[in-house]
Amino acid sequence: MKRGFTLVELLAVIIILGIVATITTPIILNFINSSKTNALLDDANSLIKISETYYSENTYNNESLIPVKITFASHNQTAKGLNKQNVCTSKSNILNYGGESPETGNILITSDGKITLYIYNSGLKKCAYKGPNDKTAKIVNKTKDECQITTDVC
Repeated sequence: MKRGFTLVELLAVIIILGIVATITTPIILNFINSSKTNALLDDANSLIKISETYYSENTYNNESLIPVKITFASHNQTAKGLNKQNVCTSKSNILNYGGESPETGNILITSDGKITLYIYNSGLKKCAYKGPNDKTAKIVNKTKDECQITTDVC
């Protein structure tokens, strides 16, 4: 007597595995997408805290730029703002951010400490936004071109 599986038994197992894969794949992909979206929000909220710290530490510093617009492009940050002598000045990497800088986006810190943030993630095609009176960031339905601060400080 030979022991083994028949062709019908093997096909039944393959069909069952296919059904399980069909059911679980969308669930796993949704979980991954949700995790990436939460990571975008965490990054945005971290940048808000760092911006608040920048404002607190530099309000009375003659070298600081307040108001300032920080622009992220290709994971690099540049800042343009007014120094204490009201001269328009540009600097780079003014925020001490431990993680990787966002791909694209802007942060605006006004002279009264209000922070507006737009950060876009092209992999997710999602925009994180925080208005000047909001406490935390949220995901908004904006394109890459719409996910930015259009006003300049100088």
